[in-house]
Amino acid sequence: GALMYRALCQMHLDEISSALIDVNEAISIKPEYADLYNTKAKILIESKKYTESLVWSEKGLVYIC
Repeated sequence: GALMYRALCQMHLDEISSALIDVNEAISIKPEYADLYNTKAKILIESKKYTESLVWSEKGLVYIC
């Protein structure tokens, strides 16, 4: 929870590297939490890494069903 929200705040402050560090740590702690993958995808879109964003969105879909 907290790392994800901090990552989103950092994204809005254009601190993309810090945002990715936090969201990656959150994923390592709770990999089954689908919202983390969506958050990482949003951060990657902000950094114009569209293909990588799609990959992470698809990874998150595994945990929705």
